[in-house]
Formats: sequence, structure tokens, C-alpha cells
Amino acid sequence: MWVFSIIPTLRTHDYPHLISGKIAKQLSNVSNSFIPRHNTFIPVYGLIAEEVDKVLPELVFYKKEKEVIKGSTSNKMIHEGVHYENLPTLLLSELQKHQIIIEVQHDVINSLQLNNNLLQYEIDSLQPSIIILNYQLKT
Repeated sequence: MWVFSIIPTLRTHDYPHLISGKIAKQLSNVSNSFIPRHNTFIPVYGLIAEEVDKVLPELVFYKKEKEVIKGSTSNKMIHEGVHYENLPTLLLSELQKHQIIIEVQHDVINSLQLNNNLLQYEIDSLQPSIIILNYQLKT
């Protein structure tokens, strides 16, 4: 049985995709473990528990230091890992906010394009008058 959790402060590779919004600027995706599959090893991606604790503390779980660090006798609670099963629900509202922004921006773009088309029509309709005025000024 394979058990994987985030090892505090370990950063072997950063993968800054997958998380969006303000949270993304504060969290790093990392690969710190590999699982065997079909005679090869596949990277396991995760988050750094200390970073998650700063922005989404409800996702972090703790253990006594002596249960995590070999040789320690401390009962101090330290970051053990992240409850990934709760992450999608917490990020859903962030995704919904972005969707609203996208829809509003889409409406603004459509409005600006329409306005641009109307202005271009006005310019095109004034062009013959400008040509006539230029001709009259020259004569």
C-alpha cells in the first residue's frame, strides 16, 4: 500500500498551473513522490502544506512531530498534509467568480465591437462628403 502526503518545504519541481485566482499566487504545485506503474514511475503532484495553511487552513491536517520525524520526542503539532478531497469544493467558488468575469468581459467586448462597427459606418458614410469638400477647397 502506498501512502503519499506533502513533505513540508520540499520543492523538487514547480508546476504553477491547476490552481487559479488569488490562491494560485500563494500556492505552489510540486512533485515530490513517484508511484510505480507498469515498470516506470509516475510523478505525484501536491501542494506544500505550510502554504495551504496560510490561505485555506481548513484543508491542512497535522500530526505530532514525534509521529512524523524519526527520533523526535516532541508533541508539537506540525503540518502533515493536505485534505485534497476538499480542494475542489473550496475552489469551486473561485472558478464561479472567474466565469462571471469572463461572461461580463465577453459582453463588454461584444458591446465595444458593435460600437466600433457603428463608428466605422459613420466614418465610411462621411468619406464621400470629405472628398467633395476637399475638391471644393481646391477649386
